[in-house]
Amino acid sequence: DYDMTILKVDTTQPHGSQKNPYVIASIDDWDRFAKNLDVGTIPNYGSGKYFILANNLDFDGKIFHPIRFFNGTFYGFGYKLQNISVNVTAGWVYWNGSNYVQIPTSGASSPYGYGVFCRTLNSTIADLIVENFEYKQMPATAIYTSRNVTSTGGVAGQSNGQDYFLNCQTIGAIESNIVYSHHTPSAGIIGAHATKSSAAALLVYRCSSKVSISTESAAAFTTIHSGIIGDAFDAGNIVIYDCAANIISNTNTGAHTSASIAAGVIGSDTLYLENVIGTINVNTTVNAGSGALIGTYSNSV
Repeated sequence: DYDMTILKVDTTQPHGSQKNPYVIASIDDWDRFAKNLDVGTIPNYGSGKYFILANNLDFDGKIFHPIRFFNGTFYGFGYKLQNISVNVTAGWVYWNGSNYVQIPTSGASSPYGYGVFCRTLNSTIADLIVENFEYKQMPATAIYTSRNVTSTGGVAGQSNGQDYFLNCQTIGAIESNIVYSHHTPSAGIIGAHATKSSAAALLVYRCSSKVSISTESAAAFTTIHSGIIGDAFDAGNIVIYDCAANIISNTNTGAHTSASIAAGVIGSDTLYLENVIGTINVNTTVNAGSGALIGTYSNSV
């Protein structure tokens, strides 16, 4: 009857194991979480490690530090990250070992995305609520996989591996008046999924978002907006089950806009949609390549 397994904490087990996970119960704990991943105290950005959220964390009036890279398992336990406000001057930063500096926009140190988790790889993120988030003026990144720039999501900016997003709920806004120089995906859950490998599947299950998105692209490119996932062009198999989204999409530049409830642009090997519901309101002065469930698609759907 329940999509869960109960495990008793065993402190004799290695810290970070499933039976003795790292516990995040305060904003200070969150900051340590982000720092430890970046400086290597928790190696490989948490690969093989487990983390749990043990309280609601309210960032109203406080600086939120996003997770630049994440390769582990994060259980939200139904708790909330609340009132996150991040913009180019106060938030899109990471700890370099001695100072907070802006997240790089290109190269191996860049996640090419923005969100609570800027980039995920072979990760599980479950039972997390991101409430009243506001992401603004995301710095322009270089092009990722010859496809998109500045991918932004309520939970994750870029998903680049076999990732699982389970029972994640978001409410918030993504806004920027920067005219980005390539296709620009933004979404309530995941900005973009790109792997170039059919083995690296993405599962989004029982997730929901209520999101307002306002972004712009240069004249020859597409502004991509979605309630669940923005761009999934260089991707493997994608499954979206039992999800809901309510989205307002606003844009006035670019060749056209591609907006939808479930997936803005799909070019994956296979897309499976089941029991996906929601509403979408598209406000644009350019050509609209949009639909209720999918904005633009190619390959097998």
